[in-house]
Amino acid sequence: MNLIKIFRRMLVGVLVLIPAFMFSACDITNPIDGIKLMLNLKERNTTVSVVVQDAATGDVIGFENDDLTLDATFSGIDGLVIINMINEEVTALRDLENGLFNFAIRDEIEPSPENPVIFTLNVTADGYLPESQLVVIDGNGENSIDISMVRISDPPEDVVIRENVPIGATSPEGITLEPITFSSSDEEDAARQQAGAGTLSDNLPPNPPISIITPSVRFFIPEGTVIRDENENPLQGGLRATFIYYGPNNRVFPRFGESNRGGNLDQTLFDYRGVVQASIEDENGRKAVLFDPPLELTMTYPASNFDTEEFESWAGNQPRPDSWTFSQTVSITELEDAFGRSFNQSVMTLGTMPLMSMIGNGIPACLSGATVKFTGTKLRLQGDLFRTDNQRYVTSYRTSTRIVDGEREIETRFQQVPRNVPVRGIVQNMNYTQIDEFEIADLCAQTELQVPISSPEFDLEFRAEGRCADRDEVVYATIPAQIRSSIGNRWRPAGTILSGVLEVTLPEPDLYSIGINYDGRFYQYDIDLNNAVAGQTTVVEEIFDIPDNICDDV
Repeated sequence: MNLIKIFRRMLVGVLVLIPAFMFSACDITNPIDGIKLMLNLKERNTTVSVVVQDAATGDVIGFENDDLTLDATFSGIDGLVIINMINEEVTALRDLENGLFNFAIRDEIEPSPENPVIFTLNVTADGYLPESQLVVIDGNGENSIDISMVRISDPPEDVVIRENVPIGATSPEGITLEPITFSSSDEEDAARQQAGAGTLSDNLPPNPPISIITPSVRFFIPEGTVIRDENENPLQGGLRATFIYYGPNNRVFPRFGESNRGGNLDQTLFDYRGVVQASIEDENGRKAVLFDPPLELTMTYPASNFDTEEFESWAGNQPRPDSWTFSQTVSITELEDAFGRSFNQSVMTLGTMPLMSMIGNGIPACLSGATVKFTGTKLRLQGDLFRTDNQRYVTSYRTSTRIVDGEREIETRFQQVPRNVPVRGIVQNMNYTQIDEFEIADLCAQTELQVPISSPEFDLEFRAEGRCADRDEVVYATIPAQIRSSIGNRWRPAGTILSGVLEVTLPEPDLYSIGINYDGRFYQYDIDLNNAVAGQTTVVEEIFDIPDNICDDV
């Protein structure tokens, strides 16, 4: 066994693992071992680790940025089931230093696939679009959530944001004075204005199209259209448009939701060509809702060999809808530019402007389905799933570690996935190196698939121990932790520090960082494991000096 002892003196301003532990005595065990006093925070039965990343860069939002904080709130739950790590019920986590945080489910609640805990996690941060994600907790132990947020000033390639774009004007009666066309591209708008677009056919892309590799969206409002708000008041004077466009099947916008087709509600995973969140308002602040005749919304995107002949149009009426209503069937038109490049186009009509519009087919889905157990390994794994018939992306996954009969089991239970859709899954380690593949016929079947994994493993035992100067008291913590390597450089859940000890298995020697978030503050410890040996355990012991004012309360 390699034993590396790293002694660091902790300053009062960066006290980790200790302060608030003293404030909830009913939830702390206090055994006496000789003359040594050990304070252990009680282990939570069901924990959730969250990683909030920038959608364009993959970096943790707010990390090493003292000017940015995040707020997380919980909604859509019956009663208060969310607690922090010291058993306090919470409905919000405010002023988080970055996008690495954790919480737990009340200990007396035992989530299962038959009786899951379901709620919505809402995250906001200055300069980013707010995000909401449906969370399904269907098992005890560790759970993890990834959330991608779009930075307004630097969105990912397949997301377009345009705010307060002047698009035209209406008369006092709310009637458009000329045809109005606006799109996801300033260049397209300029080209179209120069051409004098006035009909739907004029709303086709310029020749050659400007946007073939990058999907685009365009709105066309005919001259003489009457525009009213929800109370049928006319919009008057100058009009401005704001919209966000999410390109086909990107990994930012949630794809799972409840579909309403003629009054029948079904769980659905949408295979979409594009999603638009749009609003139009006049100079008085009235928002457009009613259009007579309807406006036309055109989506243009690169051609693919698996597009069907028809897609569906759906409307959502919430800020981040988890319920969609069927609107109309739309056709896919195959077009070609002057250079022989193929592209597809779909047009939908909107007599009313919902908050969000989607073009895409709905696939029957489930909240909780099959479980995959990865055997022969202790590594934390991750990967993506793709349909076997057309290779389309389905979802990403990350494994959890469960303790069964004292042994660590590595598993993932697929959630919010399509029903009766065969998929191929790739298996990666935490450094994004692919190490295996598997196939599964139905992600929604309540079955268990075992996938054997063979890969080098390097065990790390991280011990976090706080000591009071000139005294024999020792303080241990129980709290979820994060980890990253210099290779992948992305934070990932590492497991739970139990009574001051974190056991984690790593894929290769490297420089690693352990991250701990407690009470809204984040603490990081760098560990050099470049000399680690496969099959052996490297022990790293962090021994902290606890400030006197804390020790006096022990």
